[in-house]
Amino acid sequence: MAKNKKPERAWYSISVATVRRVATMVVFVAILGAGYLGFQRLEQYLVERDALQTIEEATELTGQLRRREDYRQIYTNNRMAWDLLEQAREEYEAGEFDHARRNAGRSLALLKSILDIGTGGKGTHRFLSLQGGVEIRKRRRSGAWRRASSKDTLNPGDWVKTSPDGTAEILFPDGSVYTLRQDTMVQLGGSQSGDGVSDTKRTTDIVFGLVELDTAESASTVATPKSQAQIRRDSEAMVSYDDSKGKGSFAAWAGGVEVQSKASGQKQEVGALQLVEQVGDLLSAPKPLPGEPRLLRPPNEQEIDLDAQQELQLAWEAVNRAQRYALQVSQSQLFASTIIDDVRPKTTARLGIRGEGSFFWQVAAVDRDGARGPWSAPGTFRVVSLRSIGEADDKIPPELDIRSIDTYGAQVIVSGKTEPGATVRINDELVSPLGRDGSFTKTVQMTQEGWGFIEVKAIDAWDNETTKRAQVFIDAYY
Repeated sequence: MAKNKKPERAWYSISVATVRRVATMVVFVAILGAGYLGFQRLEQYLVERDALQTIEEATELTGQLRRREDYRQIYTNNRMAWDLLEQAREEYEAGEFDHARRNAGRSLALLKSILDIGTGGKGTHRFLSLQGGVEIRKRRRSGAWRRASSKDTLNPGDWVKTSPDGTAEILFPDGSVYTLRQDTMVQLGGSQSGDGVSDTKRTTDIVFGLVELDTAESASTVATPKSQAQIRRDSEAMVSYDDSKGKGSFAAWAGGVEVQSKASGQKQEVGALQLVEQVGDLLSAPKPLPGEPRLLRPPNEQEIDLDAQQELQLAWEAVNRAQRYALQVSQSQLFASTIIDDVRPKTTARLGIRGEGSFFWQVAAVDRDGARGPWSAPGTFRVVSLRSIGEADDKIPPELDIRSIDTYGAQVIVSGKTEPGATVRINDELVSPLGRDGSFTKTVQMTQEGWGFIEVKAIDAWDNETTKRAQVFIDAYY
């Protein structure tokens, strides 16, 4: 019997050049991976830092108010500001830095509004945010419309109008927030308590369009040309009016609304997740609405590699009573303009990825009659090119064009433009979001009177930096 032969060992020669190429590739991949992880950690660090700075600034203002003689009354009438700040602190401790930054910012805006009230600005309203075309018309002036600015202070009786690409969030003195959607015109009213308003109009009139309301410690009254709605405290609601059809809609996502027809006097109660429609002088019976969808994927704030992935799948939970789902994708946090605005029967959607940037998306359930429920909490994802991040041969600093620096008391509004994809910081505060073309606008709160400096930095993906400084004079700090 023949013995089993041992298998012959095959030998191969590998050149030194090949070894070097493989080693270089391994090192390159390692550097690329480290750069990507570093990029994610940096972005997370910036969000965390902004949240902490906003919480600290809001805390400082509560300290200023606490030293005032009328602090107890201010606290009672504006409890929402303290509640939002406490919620932001809890979210920060839980690592939910993006939510903490948003709630702390809302608390900060309300606290600044309270301080303005204390210095004679009773009954004033402020813009929390503006996107696209927004115009205002002052009640006591000639009546000419002009473009709105985040610096504007609004009073009961003033008019606000949004264009087809415009959206505005308005903060009322009691902490309520009104969001004016596209193609909307309203005349502002006063808040119901705690603002010292007694001889000015209290009802906000909707001439046409759609307004979403988030009431705080007091009720709000909103009227269309044919009906009037009382939105109860701590409610989330929607009021719309189509002037071409003479039709109004009143929905409550949370809390409740009481609607009354002006002509017939008919009343209807609108409970949570209910809708009442007004046609002519009649109000419909309350109709149930589908609930709020929960977004499933992608995970919030996920990074998408543009070079490795050309499609992205969105998914959300099914909702009772839903026949279809409205989907919006935008680069605007207010969804003032949309990349996708569609209605589809499934709970998934595939998106083609076309370029870099930060994106927001939201979903709402639609019933068989076409009535829409509340939008989901917005999800976010970011598309980046890891290939460009890995390239180490770009040594050219990003372009930075400062278009305007406007000073209004202690607030400085800076507008400019840099290269798309760059990060911009003004006086060490992150500017977000940037426009698709790299344009930006940021309001900076200065902390001293007299001469000061505004420093603007633009940093690209290769850590190249461009810095510009300008001197400004602050003539009123409060």
